[in-house]
This record gives sequence, structure tokens and C-alpha cells, in this order.
Amino acid sequence: MNRQSDCAEPGNRSPLLPIGIIVLSMLALPALLSSTVPDGPVKDGDVVFSTDQHRVYFVHPERFEALGYADFCLLQPREQLLIMRTLAAREPTMFIARTIRQPSPAFPFCPSQADLMVKSHQITLKATVWGGLSDLLAHVFSS
Repeated sequence: MNRQSDCAEPGNRSPLLPIGIIVLSMLALPALLSSTVPDGPVKDGDVVFSTDQHRVYFVHPERFEALGYADFCLLQPREQLLIMRTLAAREPTMFIARTIRQPSPAFPFCPSQADLMVKSHQITLKATVWGGLSDLLAHVFSS
């Protein structure tokens, strides 16, 4: 038999394309599932992420008056926060959270280690996968 005639037969294709598609789907499926699963209840000690840019109020505003803040600051999108406690006495959807970012951003964004009052619609237990990917792509293509 001739080697060229074996390669020309339709049943003799390389399996790399189907294997690549399977591997790609196995890598993408967990990210897709984790972004569509609903959040569970927020508990003390959970690390949460801000859903968008929000105005939030300081628990102790006098600590930040010297830095130019009044009684509020702005959370950046997808900013990490540590839930310190739930304010069940006031409202079940209010939490005291602390920013856990190390370098402080410029005013008016929330400084590091600030205790803030956040509402449940301002936070989520999962960072958005698609928002992180879009930020990464914007950073890569802007350089």
C-alpha cells in the first residue's frame, strides 16, 4: 500500500481537533457553571466582591476625615471585602465589611482596611468571571 493513499482516505483524520474541543469545553464548563449558580447566604467571615461601583458609608467616618472623606466613599467594581458582621438588628440585608486591598487608591475610592456598611445588593459571593476576562483583555490590548 502507498502511504499517500492512506492519508487521503476520509476515515484517517487526526484526532487533535476533537481532543482540543473536549479539553477547551472541560476548562470552560466550571467557569460557566460557577458564574450561573446562585449565591448562598452571606455569613460573618466570608470574602465577598462588590457588584459594581457603589457609594457606601463608613462605620467610623471620623477616622477618615483627615484624608478628605465625608461619611461615604466609592467601592470599585469587583473589590474584595471581608464580612465582619451582619447588622440583623437594623436590617437583615446590611453588613459591616472591611476592604482587604493593600495599597489605598486615590480619593474618592474607599481606603484600605476601612469598615463599611454595605447592603446585600451591593455584594456577591463570587467574582464575575466575564468582568475579569474583559479587564484582562482590555489590559493586554491597551499595552
